[in-house]
Amino acid sequence: AALLQKSGFHVLSASNGLEGVNLLRDHHEEVVGVLLDLTMPHMNGEEAFLEIHSLYPNLPVILSSGFTKDEALSRFKRLGINAFLQKPYSMEDLTSVLYQVCNSQRS
Repeated sequence: AALLQKSGFHVLSASNGLEGVNLLRDHHEEVVGVLLDLTMPHMNGEEAFLEIHSLYPNLPVILSSGFTKDEALSRFKRLGINAFLQKPYSMEDLTSVLYQVCNSQRS
Protein backbone atom coordinates (compact mmCIF):
# COMPACT_ATOMS: atom_id res chain seq x y z
CA ALA A 1 0.00 0.00 0.00
CA ALA A 2 2.79 2.44 0.90
CA LEU A 3 4.60 1.84 -2.40
CA LEU A 4 1.40 2.35 -4.38
CA GLN A 5 0.74 5.59 -2.53
CA LYS A 6 4.25 6.77 -3.43
CA SER A 7 3.37 6.01 -7.05
CA GLY A 8 0.37 8.32 -6.87
CA PHE A 9 -2.44 5.92 -6.03
CA HIS A 10 -4.92 6.45 -3.20
CA VAL A 11 -5.06 3.04 -1.51
CA LEU A 12 -7.63 1.35 0.68
CA SER A 13 -6.38 -1.98 2.00
CA ALA A 14 -8.05 -4.91 3.69
CA SER A 15 -6.56 -7.93 5.43
CA ASN A 16 -9.17 -10.41 4.19
CA GLY A 17 -11.91 -10.81 1.63
CA LEU A 18 -14.83 -9.98 3.89
CA GLU A 19 -13.15 -6.80 5.13
CA GLY A 20 -12.36 -5.86 1.53
CA VAL A 21 -15.95 -6.25 0.35
CA ASN A 22 -17.22 -4.23 3.31
CA LEU A 23 -14.61 -1.53 2.69
CA LEU A 24 -15.65 -1.39 -0.94
CA ARG A 25 -19.31 -0.99 0.03
CA ASP A 26 -18.36 2.00 2.18
CA HIS A 27 -16.09 3.62 -0.45
CA HIS A 28 -17.36 2.36 -3.82
CA GLU A 29 -17.81 5.86 -5.25
CA GLU A 30 -14.09 6.63 -4.94
CA VAL A 31 -12.72 3.21 -5.99
CA VAL A 32 -11.57 2.87 -9.61
CA GLY A 33 -10.16 -0.66 -9.39
CA VAL A 34 -9.56 -3.63 -7.09
CA LEU A 35 -6.38 -5.66 -6.67
CA LEU A 36 -7.60 -8.99 -5.34
CA ASP A 37 -5.55 -11.88 -3.97
CA LEU A 38 -6.87 -15.33 -4.75
CA THR A 39 -5.99 -16.77 -1.34
CA MET A 40 -7.42 -14.86 1.64
CA PRO A 41 -9.04 -15.72 4.98
CA HIS A 42 -12.73 -15.23 5.87
CA MET A 43 -13.75 -14.94 2.21
CA ASN A 44 -11.43 -16.28 -0.46
CA GLY A 45 -10.64 -14.46 -3.68
CA GLU A 46 -13.27 -16.26 -5.70
CA GLU A 47 -16.02 -15.53 -3.16
CA ALA A 48 -14.89 -11.90 -2.83
CA PHE A 49 -14.77 -11.47 -6.60
CA LEU A 50 -18.28 -12.85 -7.03
CA GLU A 51 -19.60 -10.49 -4.35
CA ILE A 52 -17.75 -7.48 -5.80
CA HIS A 53 -18.90 -8.31 -9.32
CA SER A 54 -22.52 -8.68 -8.23
CA LEU A 55 -22.44 -5.30 -6.45
CA TYR A 56 -20.34 -3.36 -8.99
CA PRO A 57 -20.20 -5.28 -12.29
CA ASN A 58 -18.24 -2.56 -14.13
CA LEU A 59 -15.52 -2.13 -11.49
CA PRO A 60 -12.20 -3.47 -12.81
CA VAL A 61 -10.69 -6.34 -10.83
CA ILE A 62 -7.06 -7.41 -11.09
CA LEU A 63 -6.39 -10.89 -9.75
CA SER A 64 -3.09 -11.61 -8.02
CA SER A 65 -1.94 -15.13 -7.17
CA GLY A 66 0.97 -17.47 -6.75
CA PHE A 67 -0.89 -19.86 -9.05
CA THR A 68 0.07 -19.78 -12.70
CA LYS A 69 -1.82 -17.46 -15.01
CA ASP A 70 -3.43 -20.42 -16.79
CA GLU A 71 -4.63 -21.96 -13.51
CA ALA A 72 -6.04 -18.69 -12.20
CA LEU A 73 -7.62 -17.55 -15.44
CA SER A 74 -9.23 -20.93 -16.04
CA ARG A 75 -11.22 -20.25 -12.86
CA PHE A 76 -11.90 -16.54 -13.42
CA LYS A 77 -11.74 -15.55 -17.08
CA ARG A 78 -15.37 -16.41 -17.72
CA LEU A 79 -16.30 -14.23 -14.73
CA GLY A 80 -14.74 -11.04 -16.04
CA ILE A 81 -11.31 -10.54 -14.46
CA ASN A 82 -9.67 -7.54 -16.12
CA ALA A 83 -6.04 -8.54 -15.58
CA PHE A 84 -3.80 -11.04 -13.79
CA LEU A 85 -0.52 -10.58 -11.90
CA GLN A 86 1.41 -13.70 -10.97
CA LYS A 87 3.34 -13.47 -7.71
CA PRO A 88 6.01 -12.45 -7.23
CA TYR A 89 5.70 -9.34 -9.38
CA SER A 90 7.65 -6.12 -9.54
CA MET A 91 6.38 -2.71 -8.56
CA GLU A 92 6.73 -1.70 -12.20
CA ASP A 93 4.50 -4.58 -13.31
CA LEU A 94 1.92 -3.71 -10.67
CA THR A 95 1.72 0.00 -11.49
CA SER A 96 1.69 -0.71 -15.21
CA VAL A 97 -1.30 -3.05 -14.91
CA LEU A 98 -3.11 -0.70 -12.54
CA TYR A 99 -2.70 2.28 -14.86
CA GLN A 100 -3.70 0.21 -17.88
CA VAL A 101 -6.85 -1.25 -16.30
CA CYS A 102 -7.98 1.90 -14.51
CA ASN A 103 -7.36 4.15 -17.52
CA SER A 104 -9.23 1.79 -19.85
CA GLN A 105 -12.30 2.19 -17.64
CA ARG A 106 -12.19 5.99 -18.02
CA SER A 107 -12.06 5.85 -21.82
